[in-house]
Amino acid sequence: MKQHALVTIGMPVYNCRNAVAEAIASILNQTLEDWELVVLDDGSNDGTADVVRKFADSRICLVRQETNRGLPARLNEIVQRSNSTFFARMDGDDIAYPDRLMRQVTYLRDHPDVDLVAGAIVVFDYDGEAIGVRRGPEGHNRICCRPASGFPMAHPT
Repeated sequence: MKQHALVTIGMPVYNCRNAVAEAIASILNQTLEDWELVVLDDGSNDGTADVVRKFADSRICLVRQETNRGLPARLNEIVQRSNSTFFARMDGDDIAYPDRLMRQVTYLRDHPDVDLVAGAIVVFDYDGEAIGVRRGPEGHNRICCRPASGFPMAHPT
């Protein structure tokens, strides 16, 4: 794992063999290049780790765990491994726009009072056709208005 990347991208995966290559490719295509991608395989049994191993980029770190512990535990594990200034999220079936990291890092640097930044997502059906855009709430009060039900922000944004 790269020691001092600007951004650590945490990607916990479980049985994502059919989608993880595209997700990783979208990170490799980022305009911001100072990142590390930590792919934590949470006990997959479908060959997900084999797909990840095919990527020959020193910024990609595969951590393979045999026992499935679930998303929250694996996200915490990745955060604990991170030494970066910024932390970004991806799932094994997400695709990031090429300027995602650059835009988010720029925004956070320009707004030091902001701790978390997210954006809209394009939603696709099972055939890969775009079916719409989902936007989260804007502003602290709208984001935090229902803490018991969680924060309505899409992970990969």
